[in-house]
Amino acid sequence: MKLAFEMRNGKDIREADTITLLEALRMRLNEIDVNDISEAEKIRLGTLITTLEERNRKDMDKSIKAAVMSADDSTCQRIFDEYLDYARAWIDGNSIHSTSGEAIDMSRVEKHLATFEKRAGITNGADFRKTAVAFVNAEERRIGMANFGKDAKDQTAPKLRWDAYEPVAKSIRAQFEVDSESRMQILRAQSEDALNTPEEKRQYTVFHENMRSKGYTDTMVARMLHHLQY
Repeated sequence: MKLAFEMRNGKDIREADTITLLEALRMRLNEIDVNDISEAEKIRLGTLITTLEERNRKDMDKSIKAAVMSADDSTCQRIFDEYLDYARAWIDGNSIHSTSGEAIDMSRVEKHLATFEKRAGITNGADFRKTAVAFVNAEERRIGMANFGKDAKDQTAPKLRWDAYEPVAKSIRAQFEVDSESRMQILRAQSEDALNTPEEKRQYTVFHENMRSKGYTDTMVARMLHHLQY
């Protein structure tokens, strides 16, 4: 729609996204004379636009969270690896130690696993753990077999990414939601210079690269963040 592309001409921006499209539709609806359509029809179309706006907000929020989550890939990977370590210890009945060397008893292992699984809505933790470990073990064996005989440069890393197994990834995303406030500075920053640490600056850069890879311009991203009140 031409109107959507022209809405920000005064700011020397000629582009349209779902926000400007819906704004243009609402503006056009408000301009329609009641002699052209009935009041009831105008109300119906306004309600439809409201529904589309709500759906659009959810889709934009999902895209932004996925992009910033990917920017914090190392944290997601650590959570994934930790869950698998705990699950394997639970299945094998072996002891496990923290990164500082502290022994972790089985009751704490069980509590850690149960807390993780609750976020994903897992009702049968025992079966879930066994299935997750079996999947990861099978994938690692498959990768190892595929690497057999290849030069090192042609081999695939045997370590699975955190999102390789969707049921576990779902719980990691849920945990990310809980911890999202600590990452808001990445979204609120106007530039890298507004951030304090090298890691925050890296996450800021990766977030915007992720959004560009989805087809969003920097001004579109800024509009989305403002629209969603981040």
